[in-house]
Amino acid sequence: MKEGKLISSELMVKLIREKIESRNFGGRYLLDGFPRGQENMDVWEKEMAKWVNLKSAIYFECTEEELKKRLLERGKTSGRADDNEESIAKRLKVFNDQTKPVIDFYEKQHKLHRFNANRDVASITADVEKHLDGLGIFPANS
Repeated sequence: MKEGKLISSELMVKLIREKIESRNFGGRYLLDGFPRGQENMDVWEKEMAKWVNLKSAIYFECTEEELKKRLLERGKTSGRADDNEESIAKRLKVFNDQTKPVIDFYEKQHKLHRFNANRDVASITADVEKHLDGLGIFPANS
């Protein structure tokens, strides 16, 4: 984390699968920040795609300036080793190098849904809940 690097795809998919298998989520799952790169997608396809139907990939668009501001603010109380200028810069580079192609992939699959994240949390949450409700993934009354 201090270096802004990611854990292995195999470990991440193993952890996700264990969590899914250990709980009853009613067949609905929301993964945050995954897959982050081609290798993540390849391992996911090999290990999980046969029993998981991806309905939507959500992308929160936010300027790098706003992201840095939020992470540095969070760093004042989070205790996280990676909420500092140097680690944030590394994380943004990893995102641009590895995750942007994933975003493009899901966009070509017509599964990517973009949300303006340069707004307040309540507005973003309302838009995401409406989107998920429309897909039958997160019904408002469940």
